[in-house]
Amino acid sequence: MSHEGWGPDSSHDDATATGRSRRGRTRKRMDDDHWWLLNGVVRFYGFVLLAGTKLADAVTTAIGVRFVPGIVELNPVADAVFVGGGTFAGLAVLSVATVAVATLTAEYLAVEIRRRLGLDRLALASKVTIYGALSFLFGAVAVNNALLISEQVHDYVSEAILVTSIAV
Repeated sequence: MSHEGWGPDSSHDDATATGRSRRGRTRKRMDDDHWWLLNGVVRFYGFVLLAGTKLADAVTTAIGVRFVPGIVELNPVADAVFVGGGTFAGLAVLSVATVAVATLTAEYLAVEIRRRLGLDRLALASKVTIYGALSFLFGAVAVNNALLISEQVHDYVSEAILVTSIAV
């Protein structure tokens, strides 16, 4: 497998493949094929996790803003997009843009860390950190949205039952 232009070629000698860390230990760079395999695995699962949590965020936002009275979008940029293009179209555009920018940033950063600094593990760790932190954030937002929706629905149903029992 060849990746021309994406870092040192795999024919480099041991003098460039090994280096000294701050503590004097010798570190050895990963084989190119091994790095690209790990890079692909992190890319696939990171993207799936990121897209899945962003989808959960978008779905809960759409349900809350569109169908549950009393829930409004607090983000002024997103609210302006919703007013201008509609809730569902706005959420789709913002979600796709967010996932695309995050993915491109994670991938570019990892390749540049590996190419410029020669730090294979740091490059992979940076991708895991970006994908993981954003996925955690979007997952937490989706859970928060779901809790807000359930609270509003609970209040609405409780009020409806109270009104019905008083009327009877």
